[in-house]
Amino acid sequence: LHRVYLDPLLHEERAMARVGVPEWFISHCQKSGGYAALGMYLILRRHNKCCWLDIFEDDKSENGMLQGVANASEGVIVIIDEEYFKRPFCLMEARRAQRLRKRVVPVISVQDREKEQEILNNCPQDLRPLFQKQCKVIDPACLVTMQRQLPTLLDYQSPGVLVREGFVGNSDSGYLVISFSPGGGRCALGFLAASVANGERVWMQSFAEDKSAARFAEAVRHCRAVVPIVSDDYVRSQHCDDLRLAREHDKPLQPLIAGEDKPKIGSMKEACPPDLQVVFDISFLNVDVSDMPSLELCCPRILKAINEATSMSQLEKRAAQRKEMWEALSGEGAESSRTDRRLAWLRKRVEWIDNKAVEMDAEAE
Repeated sequence: LHRVYLDPLLHEERAMARVGVPEWFISHCQKSGGYAALGMYLILRRHNKCCWLDIFEDDKSENGMLQGVANASEGVIVIIDEEYFKRPFCLMEARRAQRLRKRVVPVISVQDREKEQEILNNCPQDLRPLFQKQCKVIDPACLVTMQRQLPTLLDYQSPGVLVREGFVGNSDSGYLVISFSPGGGRCALGFLAASVANGERVWMQSFAEDKSAARFAEAVRHCRAVVPIVSDDYVRSQHCDDLRLAREHDKPLQPLIAGEDKPKIGSMKEACPPDLQVVFDISFLNVDVSDMPSLELCCPRILKAINEATSMSQLEKRAAQRKEMWEALSGEGAESSRTDRRLAWLRKRVEWIDNKAVEMDAEAE
C-alpha cells in the first residue's frame, strides 16, 4: 500500500507506516471540506496516526473507500458541511461506518457553526443516530489552532508542534513560500503535501494566525525561494503583488501551474501586469494533484528546479541583454531584410555552440 506522508519520518518508520492499517478514516466532501481534511491529516500524522484520505490513496474506487472505513481501527472522522449530506459517496461512507459500528467523530468548521442544526436537518433519518452528539468545532483556516484542538477532540496527548506560525514541516535548509490565489488552492495543497513529504519546510499564509501583508512580506524576506501557483485568477488579482515582493527582496522564483491550466499560459501572460511579464520567461512546471503518489515521486525534480531558480532581477537583466543584442543585430544594416537579420543571429548562435564544443573537448582531454 503506497501512502504519502506529510511529515519527514525516519526511514524505518516510514517503511512500516506504508504497510500499516489506517487508524482513522477521514470522510469529507472534497469540494467544500478539503482544507479541513488536509489539516486533520497533517496533525494526525504528527501524532503518529495512520490515516485514510482519498487524495493520497492509489485506490479511490468505491471498494477502496469501503475497505478504508472497514480498516479504520480507531474510527471515522466526518467533516460535515452544507454539501456533505448531498454527496452519495459521503453517505455511503457514513452508512458503512454505522453498519460496522465504528466510532464516528463528527466535526464542523467554525464558519458553519451557526448553521449546524440546519445542516443536520438534511441528514437522512437512518444516519441521525451518528450525529446525536454536538459536533466538534474546528478552524480549518488555521492549522495552529487545529493542532491545539485535536488532542481534546480525539483524547490524544500532543507529541510536539508540526505547524507553527504558518510553517509546515521541518528542515534546516531554509524554507519555501507558496503564493497562490483561490483558483490555485488545490494545486498549492498538493505541492505542499509532496514537498513536505520530501523533507522541505514550507510557509503558507493560509496556515498562519497572522495573515497580514506585513507578515507575508517578512516571510518572503527570509525565505529561500518563492513558489507562485499561477492561475487565471492569480494574474488578475492582488496576488501579483507577491511577485513584486519577491523582486524587491531579490528572491528566486519557480512558478508552478496545474496541468489543465498549461494551455492558458499565453492568455495569462497578456492579463499579467506588464512589469511582471518577465516571470513568463521561466519554464513553468506542471503539478498534477490528481495523482498524489506520482506527484511525490516527481517532486524532487520540482525541488531541484526551485533550488536552481533565478530571481526576477536576473531575468530582467537577461531580457535587457537579449533586447540589446537584437537591436545591435538590427542596427548592422537598417535596410537589411528580416531574413538577413535572422541569419546574422543564427551565425552568432553557431559560433557560440562551436566555442562550447571546443571547451567540452578540452575538458574531456
